[in-house]
Amino acid sequence: MYRPKTTLEQWRILQAVVDYGGYAHAAEKLNKSQSSLNHAVAKLQSMLGVQLLEVIGRKAVLTEAGEVMLRRSRYLTQDVENLESLAININQDWEPEITLVVDLAYPKENY
Repeated sequence: MYRPKTTLEQWRILQAVVDYGGYAHAAEKLNKSQSSLNHAVAKLQSMLGVQLLEVIGRKAVLTEAGEVMLRRSRYLTQDVENLESLAININQDWEPEITLVVDLAYPKENY
């Protein structure tokens, strides 16, 4: 069985650093120290063998690889949130529902 090298927390920290414009603001929003965020991102990069961020002046900027990985990580974290939400709904006797929408641009004779 495959065991991931990275954690969701590391991906969420990377997202926060980018979303809040740097380590300082992200640390404040996440109630963590700036050094712990820096360490988490450095460890993430080391585990992957890919540089995701580079520091230019006082700002952390995504590399090209970082942009791709960040975009995919957002899908990953959203999927986990959806999965957890589904578990909550199942525990509350939720029943699946499907909504079908037909666009007016689709010819009526085809359905």
